[in-house]
Formats: sequence, structure tokens, C-alpha cells
Amino acid sequence: MTDAEQGICRAMTDEGIEVPIIDVTHPAFRLEMSREQIDAEMDKAVAAVRQHGAMPAEQQHAHMQLLLQSFLAPRIAAAQGTVLGGMSTYFLKLGPDNLGAYATSLDRVIAGSMPCLSCRLRLQDTARMTAEELVPALVARPAEPLNLVNIAGGPGMDSLNALIVLRREHPRLLDGRMVSIKILDVDASGPRFGSQALAALSSENGPLHGLAVRLQHVPFDWSKPSELGAILGAAGGAPGRLPAGERGGAPGIIAGSSEGGLFDYASDEQVVSSLRQFADHSPADAFFIGSLSRGDGRARLLNEAGRAAIRIREVESFSALVGAAGWRVCRVGESPLSWEVVLRK
Repeated sequence: MTDAEQGICRAMTDEGIEVPIIDVTHPAFRLEMSREQIDAEMDKAVAAVRQHGAMPAEQQHAHMQLLLQSFLAPRIAAAQGTVLGGMSTYFLKLGPDNLGAYATSLDRVIAGSMPCLSCRLRLQDTARMTAEELVPALVARPAEPLNLVNIAGGPGMDSLNALIVLRREHPRLLDGRMVSIKILDVDASGPRFGSQALAALSSENGPLHGLAVRLQHVPFDWSKPSELGAILGAAGGAPGRLPAGERGGAPGIIAGSSEGGLFDYASDEQVVSSLRQFADHSPADAFFIGSLSRGDGRARLLNEAGRAAIRIREVESFSALVGAAGWRVCRVGESPLSWEVVLRK
């Protein structure tokens, strides 16, 4: 469904909630913050965490009970000690003005807080960086299919938004080209919403109208990285030693991503094994983009305050880690609570 007047597409979640589809190029979702604004929000968030920590236990409990009456807070609380799910993360990225009637005033405060702002900026950066990294290959190989492989992708919003950015800034690059988005995730609810979102974005008034895009959910657990090779083979991958575009006689462009997923939660061994599989089953010019949860200064305090099972990583140590899998960090983006990194072989 598309709101023709505002140019905002909408789709239904498994819970029966109709929500707007994030389009990082649309004013309703695009987020621009100055360094001064980010610093002010970081200070406010740190003060709130410290104030909560200084409360007596009974007061902390009462505060938590109040929070759990909202829509967003129980979703965040459910991630303590584990992974924040794809659809829960999606709601955090909508922004306070795009939440529906299901949201309380407290939800809008949460959606405007620094952790949520950082998630929105992370999505913007990942989508834009993906689009920019794809342009040279798309220009050089106009007839070849594009395969986006999204690990722990949830609804695949970074992949969909990379296509939106490409379509707006390079309108002809995707025309006549087969595009495949494979979302590798243990949870099916996010990919189901992603499929609904793609249908809406591809409708007559949508930003992807006229393109040949297919979205597929592939069950995948990063604790079993050996399965990635077969998945990539089906996506058009081939041994990394082959020249760009060659994959057993059938050309294709492959880009991997994991925004808020693999690098944020998986162990070092799982990251290295997954990246080795990706390297061995993709063309020489394939790249991988993902996010790292920052551990410097105030970012560490705020990342740890959420109590999800994230792994704090810094770019220097991460560069050494991925080097063991045959990759190098060639580009770094910055969000308040994360780094966005582009890896190439």
C-alpha cells in the first residue's frame, strides 16, 4: 500500500499492524544530525543511564514496570542476554513521528532516544555505503544480475534501501537487471515483512516500481557457517580466485551485508568462518558491509546499558580479525553507537 499524497509506502506485520516502510531518502525518515546535536543527545542518554543506576532497587523496579506498559520497551527488554529481533529493531528505527496509534507517549520518547537515533543513522549509512560500493560494478557490467545476501537481515531494510538510493541517484543502473535479495535469518517474521515491503515499494507509486526484484528468506544460523557456501552457490557465487563477474560461466554481482547482526552478536570464530565461506564462494570483486558496536567512551556505556548480548568491537582489532579470513577493511562509517565497515578481499 502507498500513501500517494506523502509518498510513503506501508506494509502489514505478522501482528496485524500496518506500519510505514522506511525509505532513508524520504524526509519522513531521513535523519540529519550535527556533531553538536549528537553530543547533546549522548550526554542526555548517559545521564539517564546513570540516574537509573543510582535509583534504589525498589524504584528501579517500579520504573521498569512503567516502561513495560509501553509498546517498545518490552521488545527491548526481551533482548536482554540475547539478540534484539529484526522486527523489534525495525520499530526502533521508525522514529517517534512514524509510530502509529499503538504507541504511547513513552514510546515516542524511547524512539527519540540516542540508541534509536543511532540505529536510524546506522541504517542510513549502511544503505548508502552499499549503494555507493555497488556503482562501479553496476556501471561496468550492465547486463549482469545483482545478488544481495543479507545475513541476520530481519526485514532486509538495508538491502531494500540500498536499491532505493541507487534508483534515485542512478536511475538507469538497475533497469532491465535481475535483482535478488536473500535474507539469511533464523526468524521468518522479518523476511515476511520484507516481502510485504518489497511489494509495496514496487507498486505503481513506489520507489522501486518497474524493477525486477525478488526477495527470498533462507533459514540460516551463523553458528553453522559451513551452510553459507551452498547458499552463496545458489545466489550465483563462485570461488574467490575467479575474476570479477565469473561464477562457473554465469556472471553476477554479489554484495553481502549484516547491519546490526553478524558482527554485533556472533563470536570471533563464527565471524571468521562466515567470512571465509563468503570469500570462497563469491567473485573477486564481491564486498561485505556490516556494523560493529562501538566500545569507545560513552558509546560503550550506552551499548552495554541495553543488556543485549552484543559484542563490543573496535575497528583496529576487527581489521586483524577479518584479515584471518582473507578480508581487509577498506572503508569506515561512523554512527554514535556503531561503526559501519566495508570489507573487500
